[in-house]
Amino acid sequence: MIYIKESAITKKKIHIQVEGHLDRVSLPALRRVCLQHLEDGQKIQLDLSGLYSVGMEGRGFLLSIRGKIKLVGMSQYLEQLLG
Repeated sequence: MIYIKESAITKKKIHIQVEGHLDRVSLPALRRVCLQHLEDGQKIQLDLSGLYSVGMEGRGFLLSIRGKIKLVGMSQYLEQLLG
């Protein structure tokens, strides 16, 4: 299960806070939110400080968006997981 909270920083920049477990079940919701904002031309700051665990699919997604989206609030575990 995942909780996603979106907050506008400016017209072109959004902060997305994620809490819970990022796995194959919850990933489509986060992917949909992120891709929609990217398609709208917004810069995204993705706050991962509330993630409890990340599955293989979640890891793959985070690695794939790393250059397009700013990842913040990563725990030491997540930093090691994403290399």
